[in-house]
Amino acid sequence: MGGGTLYVPAGEWLTGPIILRSHIELNLQKDAYVKFLPKMSLYRSRDELFGTGEYKRQAPIVAYRATDIAITGEGVIDGSGEFWRPVRKEYATDEEWAALMADTIHGILTEDGTRWVPISVSERAFCQSQPIYHRNRLMPWQHYKTMVRPENLWLYGCERVLLDGVTFRNSPMWNLHPELCRELTIRRCNVQNEWYATNGDGLDLESCSQVLVQECTFDVGDDAICLKSGADEAGRQRGRPTEDVLVEDCKVSHAHGGFVVGSEMSGGVRNVHIRRCSFVGTDSGLRFKTNRQRGGLVENISVEDIDMTDIKADALLFDMYYHGQSPVLEVIEGHSIADTTLVAVTEATPCFRGIRFRNIRCRNVGRTFYFDGIREMPVQDITIDNLFSEASAPSLFSECKGIVLRDISFAEGGNQQIYLYRAEDITASDDIRKCFKDLEKSK
Repeated sequence: MGGGTLYVPAGEWLTGPIILRSHIELNLQKDAYVKFLPKMSLYRSRDELFGTGEYKRQAPIVAYRATDIAITGEGVIDGSGEFWRPVRKEYATDEEWAALMADTIHGILTEDGTRWVPISVSERAFCQSQPIYHRNRLMPWQHYKTMVRPENLWLYGCERVLLDGVTFRNSPMWNLHPELCRELTIRRCNVQNEWYATNGDGLDLESCSQVLVQECTFDVGDDAICLKSGADEAGRQRGRPTEDVLVEDCKVSHAHGGFVVGSEMSGGVRNVHIRRCSFVGTDSGLRFKTNRQRGGLVENISVEDIDMTDIKADALLFDMYYHGQSPVLEVIEGHSIADTTLVAVTEATPCFRGIRFRNIRCRNVGRTFYFDGIREMPVQDITIDNLFSEASAPSLFSECKGIVLRDISFAEGGNQQIYLYRAEDITASDDIRKCFKDLEKSK
């Protein structure tokens, strides 16, 4: 059946994209540094390689329907992300932005003036020669490189995969993206992206099953550990949930969200256990996000023994208006709610239910809870057991049902207020109920 181990010794190695075949181990020995060449024409489209119908370019490392593969060792894989990623004006200093504006040879400004795309004169000619469609929409060639940039590692339809000990850094887009994979172990890996990296996620598990993520560290520019299962109708039609996942003993030091479900969860997420993890300096801690177009059922999620420190926004977040405007914000500001239409429940209606949190410690966070369901499908059957929080802003339970708050304590001097809006069947002790303010009754 072939196979074997490819050893990469110490030193810096420049290479084009790598395709892993079945029964192959790529072993990066200590001080081995693999960096991918910044030449766009080396990276063929996925459709050219695998007949997927996608114009996205192949990732620096790809495995397609392979079995028994591994990437191991103490070396570094650098995806040369700076060659691919746009720079957002809001993330650059005035001096950095001025320097980019002066560099018309190596990049161009998008039409709306908000992003600088790294694209050389020779690449412009290459992009103009390519099909310029993305998701069936006509796309100006100037945006082509941004829209087709790949992940650092893309594993599709693979079985029995091991990633162990390696540092994956500087990805063009998401860093690690296993899709439709089974029996996947990610252990002792370091996953890094620049903090300003657009779409610079750490790990995106999409429609994967039987997964162990253990003793990994994340310092990234977007969400760190993400569970997904496809977006909207395509995800629902595929119908492959991410399931049977254990995440343990991981550390996140910079990210939008520490542990995240969504927003592309249209195929569902279930049977997930996360334990003994820490998040420091992330925007949100435990983040569940979706919207009315997604559909999909997220259930049977267990989260325990989590430490969060210096969380800018929300420690526990359920956002069912992701990329939208929640009507409850109008109520908080004292206005009458504008959204009064009851939307019918369809296959496009997402659902979060049956989620348990236990032994959660939140120090110096923005809000402890921000639960914002949709009227036709509240966030439901959520248990929070043994939580301590030191928060600066009031919490919120909106469009929720069947919430159990057990053994909840707040730091003295912190914000202990909890807004309720259309929240039903809330179980809590008397001292926590004293923190409640019902926004409907106070209007």
